[in-house]
Amino acid sequence: MTIPDPEFIPLLKVPDVAAWLGIGRSACYEAIHRGDIPHLRIGRRLYIPTAQVRILVGLGDNHTELTTDETPHGQKLDG
Repeated sequence: MTIPDPEFIPLLKVPDVAAWLGIGRSACYEAIHRGDIPHLRIGRRLYIPTAQVRILVGLGDNHTELTTDETPHGQKLDG
């Protein structure tokens, strides 16, 4: 599972973040609403900055990929 480089994919969707954190989608939304996960609201949609997800999983500011070039839903990432 890969968390992309924030320079190329700056914002992530909630289902992808939930999968990377190993929690359910509902739990991810609850964490967002509690303020545990920083987010941006664009219209009615919520996005999480990629850099923040990397920090949450302990990757900090380095841009090392975890294991593959796919999102948790099997979508190929460009690059």
